[in-house]
Order: sequence, then C-alpha cells, then structure tokens
Amino acid sequence: MKNAGLLDRLMVYYQLKEIKRTGWMDVGISDAESIADHSFMVALLAILLIDEHDPAKNKLIQMALVHDLAESITGDIVWQKGHHKDRKKKEEKDRKEREAMQLLLKITPTSTIRQVKELVLEYIEQETIDARKVKELDKLEMCIQAMAYADRMPREEIQSFLKSAQEYIFSDAGIRLYEEIVDRINKGDNG
Repeated sequence: MKNAGLLDRLMVYYQLKEIKRTGWMDVGISDAESIADHSFMVALLAILLIDEHDPAKNKLIQMALVHDLAESITGDIVWQKGHHKDRKKKEEKDRKEREAMQLLLKITPTSTIRQVKELVLEYIEQETIDARKVKELDKLEMCIQAMAYADRMPREEIQSFLKSAQEYIFSDAGIRLYEEIVDRINKGDNG
C-alpha cells in the first residue's frame, strides 16, 4: 500500500463511511450511524458549541473531524459500558490506534497527515484541555444519538450510554445540553 496511488490511499479513509459504530450495533441498531457520521456531528457540535472567541476553536474543529481516523483501520472498539470500564481493552484500543496512525502516516506521507496524527494522538492521550473538550463533544454527540435511537432500544441501554458519558461532561454548555438530553429522553420526547 505504501506505493499505492492517491485513490487507493483515500479508500482507506473511506472505510469510515462503511464502519458502523459498534456500541449501537451491540444494542440491536442494525442501521447504526457510521464512524464518519459520528465524526461529522462531533465537528458540527464543535462549530456550534465552542465559543467563537476560543483561540483553539479551529484546532478543536479539526480534532473533532479526525478524532476517530485510526478507526478506518482498527474499527470501532468499545471499552466502556455505563460506568463499567475495561482498562485492558482501553489500553489495547489506544495501542492499536497509535499503530494505525503510524500506518496511515506511512501510506499518506505528507505534512498534513503528520498534523492530523498529532491531533489524533493528542485526543487519544487526553492530557490537554483541547483533547478533553473534544472528548466532551464526542460524548455529547453519543447522547444525542441515544436520544434519536431511544424508541428502538431498551431503556436500560439508553441509560448505559448516558452514564458512560457523564464523567466527560464538564463545561457549562455541555452540562446544560446533557441535562436537556436526559430530560427529553425521560419525557419520551426524542425529537
């Protein structure tokens, strides 16, 4: 693949449009959103929710767009359900995603992909406020998607998705949006 043409290399990234989000498939949503669907919505949330005066806004939008790029190779690995976390699975997911970014760097050797790799690794490591802001958006998007799927899955599964997001929601806007999502789900108003 290293010597593949541009189109062949792009097709690796196009897998994101085909790979369904595992968590939704696991609860019986057969027509679940793809990783690309999810990443687009996380980026849209970044555009809509990040303060326009935040000097990192453009970086956050970019990070939101590419945060799951490695999943074009690894697939979507679920390591948390509700408050239960499988630390070994999380470590395996992070390792596989780092390796996938190295592979993507080899098959698409440009300065742009190097910048993308740095954004993805920053997101995986979760050591900066920017990475935590995008993680919050990632979890809020999942909660909105849970609301959209609410009539198609058991209530305890909806609650599991909401619980798994809770600890990542920290901004005032994020908390307000999360509370509104929970309130609407509890009222049966799935929008």
